[in-house]
Amino acid sequence: AYAHSVNPTNGGTAAAAPPPVFDSLEYSAQMQVPQQQPIHPSLVSLSEAIRTSAGKMEHAVMDQAATICQRFGGGSTVFCKSGKDRTAMQVTFKQSQFVQRFIDKKEVRVVLEDTPVSSNDVFAKSTLMRKHGNRIPICEKNAGEPKFAFNPLQRKFMPEMLRPDASLCTWSKPET
Repeated sequence: AYAHSVNPTNGGTAAAAPPPVFDSLEYSAQMQVPQQQPIHPSLVSLSEAIRTSAGKMEHAVMDQAATICQRFGGGSTVFCKSGKDRTAMQVTFKQSQFVQRFIDKKEVRVVLEDTPVSSNDVFAKSTLMRKHGNRIPICEKNAGEPKFAFNPLQRKFMPEMLRPDASLCTWSKPET
């Protein structure tokens, strides 16, 4: 017999279903909406990124989570099959973000991860690192060509901050 149909006081024989604990009207009257817990100050930026990204894939959620992880002494890992293309995009983004925070840091007491940065400055530095940094020689060593292996469709759906310049991609054609 199933557990829900066995009445332990009736010697293990099947019995009628027990009466409902709440009448449906009583239940809805007793139901309370859970209150929002306060957000820890370290997680406010991540919470905001999650809230504003509802319904879409937003790179800011991953970025804020990685920044918080770094703040607490953790690290991050990027997986891609050869360790050159997607890895290069994330690594150059995080490097340029770090450099920009270091440049913009004005107060000694401010934690580096808390220094706000302009996304335009970070993107410009990322592009510079992707063109002239050590990731292009890795691509050349792995693929025989100093270019990232992204086609136009892949580039179109990449988050803007991780999107390389078209001239750095294998399937690039002059944009008109």
